[in-house]
Amino acid sequence: MRKLDESVPVEVIRGRRCLDAGCGMGRWTRVMQRLGAAEVVSVDVSKSALESTRRFNPNTQRCDVMKLPEVHPEWVGAFDFVNFWGVVMCTHDPLKAFLSAAATVRDGDYLFLMVYAEGGLHHQPLTNLQRKIFHSLSSVEERLRFVEHVFHRRWDWRYPLRVNLKNLYLNLRGFHKGTLVGVLDMLEPWYNWVIPWQIIEGWREKGGFREARLLNPKEERRCAYHVLFRK
Repeated sequence: MRKLDESVPVEVIRGRRCLDAGCGMGRWTRVMQRLGAAEVVSVDVSKSALESTRRFNPNTQRCDVMKLPEVHPEWVGAFDFVNFWGVVMCTHDPLKAFLSAAATVRDGDYLFLMVYAEGGLHHQPLTNLQRKIFHSLSSVEERLRFVEHVFHRRWDWRYPLRVNLKNLYLNLRGFHKGTLVGVLDMLEPWYNWVIPWQIIEGWREKGGFREARLLNPKEERRCAYHVLFRK
């Protein structure tokens, strides 16, 4: 696990009103709470995600992250810190999703964005092939079996031969396999866009931000962009 070259400053969260847009199971909500946020509003479209988050944060709202200003006009410019981690690239329209979250940030305050970058797993032909196979399966059971198949790097004649040989080598040498949850996260979303830095810079202007600071500039093979925007 590689740490960021520059951390998100604690002072932009501690004592501030925060929004966790696309909170999932609530891990970043919990982090912001532990860092001393005055309030965290957790938003997701998934009922099960909100049920999980509600165990430690009753302040949850079911809402499409693409429509935050429309559904909650009272949130426009209302938050000191917005966490938008790992959500944008899993939507049908990343720019629309970004602008939706950006609208909720108060002037002078911050949005933290994480999106996949060109150097990572989600830009690989094998990942796209595996995702295509996953979405061709008709039942949850079949899909979960395929998750295990990918996780264990099993031989698959649908893969190029070099991929199978590489997987065989990795398994024989005992290289770490990651996690089953990580494989499912890689395969499950319908959209897994890779967002170039030039696009992110364009988003900064369109979203009304004066600054977009890359927090992992020294990462050689960058699998994601971690960006702190300021209005």
